[in-house]
Amino acid sequence: MASWDADALSELRAAVFRWDGAAGFDVLRNRPAAPVLQFAGDALACAVQAGCADAEPLARKCLDALDAREAPGDAVLARTLRRALENENDPGSDARPVPVDLGALAYAMEEGDAITILDLRTGDLLAEEDLHEAEDLHEPNETQEAADDLKVVYRDPAPAYDDMHDFAEARPDTPAPMQDVRAYEDALAGTELEFAWQLFHEERQRGRARQWLADNGLEPDPRAFL
Repeated sequence: MASWDADALSELRAAVFRWDGAAGFDVLRNRPAAPVLQFAGDALACAVQAGCADAEPLARKCLDALDAREAPGDAVLARTLRRALENENDPGSDARPVPVDLGALAYAMEEGDAITILDLRTGDLLAEEDLHEAEDLHEPNETQEAADDLKVVYRDPAPAYDDMHDFAEARPDTPAPMQDVRAYEDALAGTELEFAWQLFHEERQRGRARQWLADNGLEPDPRAFL
């Protein structure tokens, strides 16, 4: 079985972004899904919906792994994957689909501005000052209508520190956790642990972004990027 590296992860990211199930399955079929379940669930849901019969056994393994792990966002993604496997067209929830890139949302939640605005119509992530400039160009009633389609995203770097401690606990060969996550990443730079941390941290970030959407009555709609 092949291992994950930066190129393979990049291919998987691109396949999920394009909602290309065949390409995602091709990257996953000979690699362990456990380190990338938050990507794998999306890719395999797409592959199953596209009629890729060979993807179903791997999709069911991914579903079992999501159910067993129970990390933030796992139950939400498991429902999506289960719907695909059961060929349910009705999402079975009142969640509003939003065409947002989970990676971009995860960045805003952890490393972006103190406040970022998510436009639920377009999926755009706006700086607070950009929003104020746009409001000045609209009539009051139009501004209120637009405000109903906006959601505030507050930056919270704390979960990244939890990730750092969990990663260090799982990998005894890592440096001790530090007060600054960037300093920790610098300490790993150039070592074989650098990519392992990236894989671990990005998986957690993506799950938290998915969970944040669900907690706010929303769900990602990757098909919007087609």
